[in-house]
Amino acid sequence: MHPACVGNVQARFIRGTLASTMPDQPNLLILMADQLTPRVLKAYGGQVARTPNMDVLAKEGVVFDSFYCNSPLCAPSRFSFMAGQLPSQIGAYDNAAEFPAQVPTFAHYLRAAGYQTALSGRCISAVRISCTDSKSG
Repeated sequence: MHPACVGNVQARFIRGTLASTMPDQPNLLILMADQLTPRVLKAYGGQVARTPNMDVLAKEGVVFDSFYCNSPLCAPSRFSFMAGQLPSQIGAYDNAAEFPAQVPTFAHYLRAAGYQTALSGRCISAVRISCTDSKSG
């Protein structure tokens, strides 16, 4: 996604213009980056990277102090995060694995809870399936 688009989407979430559709539920914006160490981000005391939009999100949202990655590989790690299951439970052993269509993602559960969901960005197998799945938005 173009950086200007990301900033626009982030700004809309921060200002609450999407909140009018669901005033009783908080807006959720999940950002996932490959190979980004928190030590470079201002939210974690870093001074290396200039990330003004992420800085605002961190200041006005939630910042995790600890996070565990279930796989050192990109696709299995993303699959695990999206499904809430270990990579071995969904057959995600390497980057060539395909995300099983029958496994619901967090987008399915959010949609069932009344959220309008959208997945955007890097289109690996898991994201492609979820983007085209009419249940997850």
